[in-house]
Amino acid sequence: MPLPYQVIIKISRFRILLDASAALLVPFGIYSLFYWGGWVKSIMALVCIAIGLLTIFANFHELLKFNAPQLIISKNGMQTSNGEFYPWLAISNEKIVEQAQGRYRSYYLHFETLTTSRQVDVTWLTQSPSKILALIKQFKQEEA
Repeated sequence: MPLPYQVIIKISRFRILLDASAALLVPFGIYSLFYWGGWVKSIMALVCIAIGLLTIFANFHELLKFNAPQLIISKNGMQTSNGEFYPWLAISNEKIVEQAQGRYRSYYLHFETLTTSRQVDVTWLTQSPSKILALIKQFKQEEA
């Protein structure tokens, strides 16, 4: 099966829904603060507001670039979300690196260029980390 000219990989919709649902804690917390009585419930409401605001603040930049491509893999090379383009001849030693923090795992595409090594977060993208690596290898092989 021939490869397409390019594959555009974006942030997963599941990630956006997860962040949006956590952000709903803010209005719930505000409602609880004014309509429920007692100091324990008020503290719980403030905790909900704080968690919701932290989620919004921590992920605001990702929500803004939701529809922007995070990785473009094409017959000519690979482009990352910051606009840097790397031709296939300049890329080597590409691999997926897993980093664990407690129960949570993050996946990074690690590759080397002629001058530096780069790491791109591929945890919450529309393609799985293994599929991204397979696509890169297929496109590189077709280029050779």
